[in-house]
Amino acid sequence: MSIISTKPTPIKNDETQSEIDVDETATELLGLQEFVVLSYDIDEAQKQYIFHCRINLDYAICPRCRKVSENIHQYKYRCVRDVSCFESKVYLIFDIRRFRCPKCHKIFTESLESIAFNQCYTRRFEYSVLPSLGGTRMVYRECLGQTFQDVAKKLDMNWHTVERLFYEKACEQFQYSTKQFPQILGCTINLHIGHFCEARC
Repeated sequence: MSIISTKPTPIKNDETQSEIDVDETATELLGLQEFVVLSYDIDEAQKQYIFHCRINLDYAICPRCRKVSENIHQYKYRCVRDVSCFESKVYLIFDIRRFRCPKCHKIFTESLESIAFNQCYTRRFEYSVLPSLGGTRMVYRECLGQTFQDVAKKLDMNWHTVERLFYEKACEQFQYSTKQFPQILGCTINLHIGHFCEARC
């Protein structure tokens, strides 16, 4: 197994990070403004590029009161899939942060433009790869007769992602189906002496 590594060092405190630790060439290659690349691994056997990143901003905005917060409450390890490069998978590994709002004291997870909330792939992966796979509709149809793990292996995706896409499309299908039925059912009954009851709906 051949792995080329720049020997990433786990970082848990932004204050210990200096500009010299940033790989500017890899950061420019990645092309995501929210991230700077600290190091990377190249797994030639598995055909994978793994970028160890750090979020570029030192603050987040509270979703409740819109106050800017720099008080980091917690770090959480994340690994997300990005668009492939030279027929190799690309993964981003970073610590997403939870902040404590100084005004309303709400603890919240920072939001990123390049990655939807609680997703395991970037937006550009979704926009570029899923359409080529037939979109969520195709993933949904594949899951109807197979397990999430089998579909994930077939489509070369994480099975948690396949599961989420399936339920997302299932909910969409259910909402569409319910719209086919009348939301309000009215009934008018006309009664006449000596005649049958006539009902119109």
